[in-house]
Amino acid sequence: MLTSNDVRNMVTLDGHLSEDPEVKLLENGKKVANLKLATNEYFRKNESDKELTKVSDFHDVTAWGQNAEYSEKYLKKGSRVIVHGKLRSNRKSTSGDKTYYNTFVEAATLDGITRVGGEEKQGE
Repeated sequence: MLTSNDVRNMVTLDGHLSEDPEVKLLENGKKVANLKLATNEYFRKNESDKELTKVSDFHDVTAWGQNAEYSEKYLKKGSRVIVHGKLRSNRKSTSGDKTYYNTFVEAATLDGITRVGGEEKQGE
């Protein structure tokens, strides 16, 4: 049985990059990569439907340090990636007293999946 101490902020996404990673070198010498990850879900609108309906969601992912370097070296638009991490939010206020929130995934690990001889294999 779960208790309040067992609750964790954990996310796992399996998808494809919708654009090349944007990697920046910060003044402190650390690298950060911003990724756009597309995930797909398929379902039937009705039980009698033969065709599946596809719904795509797009997720912002931030990767730091070695994960950013991995992104820069091995990932590109279309790459299949499994991301393990946690949800984070930024809060921004405008001059008109409106508040906006941006929720993103902070990657703890990134695993690139590549095709070798028709089979998918997990990257380095």
